[in-house]
Amino acid sequence: MPKSDIRSYDDFTYAAGNKEKEGAGSLSPFTFLCTVLIIALLGLIVLYSSSYRLAISQGLEHYWYFFRSFIAAVSGFAVGAILKLMPMKTMRKSWIVLLPLTLIALALSFIPQISHDGWIVIKGIRIIEPASLSLWTFPFIAGGIIRERDEATLRNSLLPGAAIAAIMAASLFSGGLAWFVMMVMILASAVRVKGAGIIGTLLAFIIPAGAGALLCFLLPGKLLSPVIASLSLQPGTALAASAETIRSSQVAGAGLGLGSGLLGGIQDPAGAFIFASYAEELGLIGILALLFLIFLVAILGARTVSRAKERGDYVSAVIVSGIVLSVILRFIISMAYCAGFLPLPGVLLPFFSYAPSEEFIAVMLSVILYRLIHLMGREHEKK
Repeated sequence: MPKSDIRSYDDFTYAAGNKEKEGAGSLSPFTFLCTVLIIALLGLIVLYSSSYRLAISQGLEHYWYFFRSFIAAVSGFAVGAILKLMPMKTMRKSWIVLLPLTLIALALSFIPQISHDGWIVIKGIRIIEPASLSLWTFPFIAGGIIRERDEATLRNSLLPGAAIAAIMAASLFSGGLAWFVMMVMILASAVRVKGAGIIGTLLAFIIPAGAGALLCFLLPGKLLSPVIASLSLQPGTALAASAETIRSSQVAGAGLGLGSGLLGGIQDPAGAFIFASYAEELGLIGILALLFLIFLVAILGARTVSRAKERGDYVSAVIVSGIVLSVILRFIISMAYCAGFLPLPGVLLPFFSYAPSEEFIAVMLSVILYRLIHLMGREHEKK
């Protein structure tokens, strides 16, 4: 096969004017699959390394937290594989179910008897974080209810706008400012994908951001206290210890299971500050490798959004852009917070932290995203 024919369907040399290999599509699905598998396996390994001492100290088996997340990952893969068989028409209409479920979950987070720190808790066990759930479902909801540019009018935009505003406001009060910031960026991206111009995209960003800033100004004790507390890296605090651990990391790291976080140097080394454990044990090389993997996901997501728009499938384009943005923003915010650069606490590192619900949803959505990348990359299926 001539070299030009081989390169014509390579994801990183793809151009609109080139024909892809008939019936094969792009290499995006395989690249994405390998990338997510590496991230997920790396997350499970680091989770075990960061949590086995904690499990032993609690009288549990050393593999308890690892095994729990592994089962959640397998379950997420199984459910995602089932949902992968869902007709695309049904997936595009999934917002009809996800919208009320998201609002119900967010409403439950405000009931003191069944919620704690933004989590729904049953018999002392954290089940799910509604703000995180709403971030994962937000792309499906936005893709379904936001009108395309040539169809959008003030009248048919009022109800979708009210639903989106309700989700964003509830997420702000339930989960905190970080979730609201991510939703604002996903909303602006969705509006842009749907065909809005620069001004429309800016308005989709500025209006909710301004409304959120006003709420924070009116209720600083509720919404800004965690952010303000994160601005000062006072010695002895958990955030200061995390930031210092990351700054003092070696090039190759101390090695798995050899970090000071396991000995009490890092508070919650398998949860909110697991990135500090990761940085200390795998060092600068590990950090750069993780950033490279995230960069690959961003490239594959951008290419898939472009292909979906070429097909005229703007709903799928919004879903892909929203899921990819959710993953990337969560990685960036969590990593930057642990390093003391961004005062937005409360965001767990996807695929890494020991919340089974987070692992389940992340893997499940990865399977759905794989399907969308596969479909949008097949030249012969373009409309």
